[in-house]
Amino acid sequence: RDVAVTGVQTCALPISTIVGLVWVNSCDAHGFVWTQANSMQALQSIGNKSNRASTVSGDGLVAAGFAQGNFNRTPAHWTTSDQLGVVPDMNDVGEYYGSNFDGSILLGTRNGSAVFQENGVETTIPKLNPGWNGNATDLSDSGGTIVGFDSPGFGGEAWMWNPVTGTMGLQNRLLGLGVAGVPQLDFANAVSEDGMVAVGHTFFQGAWVVEIPPGPIAK
Repeated sequence: RDVAVTGVQTCALPISTIVGLVWVNSCDAHGFVWTQANSMQALQSIGNKSNRASTVSGDGLVAAGFAQGNFNRTPAHWTTSDQLGVVPDMNDVGEYYGSNFDGSILLGTRNGSAVFQENGVETTIPKLNPGWNGNATDLSDSGGTIVGFDSPGFGGEAWMWNPVTGTMGLQNRLLGLGVAGVPQLDFANAVSEDGMVAVGHTFFQGAWVVEIPPGPIAK
């Protein structure tokens, strides 16, 4: 079996849960969960097979990622205690990339828009660039700040979102605060627990890390 690890429990507790994808017979993809107590276990195969768990909550109890839907990847999530999974809508296209500590908030992309789902209620995050695909990738510990990016397929524009300011382009935010020499910030991949530090990468020039200084909001 070929195994790909895609999510690791990250919190102050010792790491005890890992999720990812395992290839069975070279062509059958299954999501899995590994725990110190039970070793590797297959997550329920849902949708049209071809599942992947891409992220796991900080408490290790909720895994999320995608299953094969009717048209492409579709968002899916599992409870790791019983390995059972849920596909909200087989006709949707997208996947989950992140979650909060207890898994009550899931975030990712659905039908071309960045979304977060809190306790079963989903909210669409407005795009910076109409016509591009929106992707929400990570959130602060409180859930008040979400990072992600819009992409036309190649390259992209990283952003931060919160319910007060809405969607802000990260590069424009820094330039508006007087930060000099800000490089192109294509993809935001993660944000710190306090929502003040984001990390990501560019399409051609490598990785970046930015600290968002306090100051007036510049969208």
